Amino acid sequence: MSDLCAFRDFLVQARGRTDPERFPALRDLLEGRDPRGRRGKGVTQAHMDILLRRSAGTYERLERGATVRPTLLEGVGRILGLTEDEWRALWTYAYSTPPPRPLNPAGRALPGEWKMMLDTLAPAAYVQDQEGRLLAYNAEFARYFGDEPAPDNLLHWSLTAPVARTILLDWHSAWAPALCGQLRAALAANKHSLALRELLADVLADDQAAPLLNAAASTAPQSNAPRPVRHPTLGPGWITMCAANPSDFPEARLTIAPFHPGRRPAPCQPIGA
Repeated sequence: MSDLCAFRDFLVQARGRTDPERFPALRDLLEGRDPRGRRGKGVTQAHMDILLRRSAGTYERLERGATVRPTLLEGVGRILGLTEDEWRALWTYAYSTPPPRPLNPAGRALPGEWKMMLDTLAPAAYVQDQEGRLLAYNAEFARYFGDEPAPDNLLHWSLTAPVARTILLDWHSAWAPALCGQLRAALAANKHSLALRELLADVLADDQAAPLLNAAASTAPQSNAPRPVRHPTLGPGWITMCAANPSDFPEARLTIAPFHPGRRPAPCQPIGA
């Protein structure tokens, strides 16, 4: 840690200015139905654990400098709404060097029209970058996460979060091979990505994900093949993931995922065949 005192003071002040009312995930806690946290100005350390979707005490360890990881620090920076100047200062306090990339790179700042377009779609739809970060999504996609916020990094959540394996049904055979293939392809294209290297380490440390990554074949199931999923209100069913790269944002990936209740849907006929 380059300057622990400055690092800690910066985070305390940034939490103090952040209005917890902005975050739906804190609704129960703020209404007094959850014993964790306290009322007061700004967001608490317990609030940060909830918003980061991490176990209790994770943020406290970061703030005191015991556990500082790049992707965790990025998540904190986004939740606290840091400017790029503030982000550079915080990273420098932690690592003694400028950050390897902006907190909100221009290539990841989608125009507002993208969100407007996603909101017009009935099926779940989202845009993510090459590292798996969610850039934008619609309300139907958010429903899969209930009252919790959508994860900052969808690929990380899909591969490592225990709750993901209750939503992505038959996770070991229907989802994990394709997800592992996506991770390997992303690592090959972004060898110096801190986020992807951190994800790889987390996958290798996971007793269920690691064997699947190590045993993954060089090819994965077709991305548009129906996959089983548990819809939050309609129950078990299938989604077909239709993905494309926008021409004006080639590093982003748009996915539209219609839900099919009941039995696995029959394959669609190719267009223009």
